[in-house]
Amino acid sequence: PLAIGLAERTKAALHLVHVLESRADATPMREYLAEVSARVAARATGGVHTAVAIGEVAEAITAYADEHAADVVVMATHGRGGVSRAWLGSVAELLISTLPMPVLLQRPPASPALTLQRALPRRIFVPLERSEASASILPHAELLATELGAELILATVIAPIEVRAAALVQMHV
Repeated sequence: PLAIGLAERTKAALHLVHVLESRADATPMREYLAEVSARVAARATGGVHTAVAIGEVAEAITAYADEHAADVVVMATHGRGGVSRAWLGSVAELLISTLPMPVLLQRPPASPALTLQRALPRRIFVPLERSEASASILPHAELLATELGAELILATVIAPIEVRAAALVQMHV
């Protein structure tokens, strides 16, 4: 729903990509992607494209995004944490650190009946850490907020300053 909503609002093409890690028969996945494409075609006025890639997931997504000059990558996470993430790795984490375009991650919804209206953010929270790297997300966040009619919330955390009683006494002397 998030990817469909973004494509609909921006009139962008929607690319549905699934990566198989082995040369297994890709026919069932191609059929599934064709079914999804048919369901969302009316909303994605920029067109819907499907692809099944073979290989390591992050590398295949990176290659596809580069080849098709993607503006943004939207994907659902598996929601793994702790030991399972360390053992299995995190495709999302790898993509965030290597792709040159923004990556929007969405946890799978608790309910499969997530509607398009509820999938689009109404408020976008951007934590900043007072660095150029951190601030580099601002143009993307502003554009996304504008396209979606969403509120943009910027925040930074300032570490508290410890003030000791002895220091206060010295300051008043």
